Amino acid sequence: MTRAQDDTQLLRAFGVLNRSFLAQFSAALAVHELSYTEGILLANVGAQPGTTQHQLAAQLVVDRAAVARGLKRLRLKGLIQERRSPADRRVKRLHPTESAQPLLQEIAAFNRAWIDAVTSELSEPEREQLSGTLSRLQAGARRLSQQGPAKA
Repeated sequence: MTRAQDDTQLLRAFGVLNRSFLAQFSAALAVHELSYTEGILLANVGAQPGTTQHQLAAQLVVDRAAVARGLKRLRLKGLIQERRSPADRRVKRLHPTESAQPLLQEIAAFNRAWIDAVTSELSEPEREQLSGTLSRLQAGARRLSQQGPAKA
């Protein structure tokens, strides 16, 4: 296989995984009248209570305005709340509400089931290796997003 063919196969795999997760996660969230973006933001606030809007945007490599809009919708739905940081009153820390807890459990169960399904043909060592490799790729993608478009 040539490098160009390998690159195409890798990009196609990223796309298939992304579209599969997006479609299935969106369908699971629709019964709760949540968008994909709202689900991703809620899951991340639930996993990191006390995070900030800026931290979420950086971690997810998402435009800060898009994060702000999604968080506003989650606040209006009563799923997250902002608390002022005791160390710096200018900083607003994000926390899931009590009413978000059942939904966070459902999201976690969905995520586990989806990952189990797509990795079902991998051995445990292969799955661990994939996780480490994807973490490195994710770090590279974050660096690239900070630098601007990739150059040929």
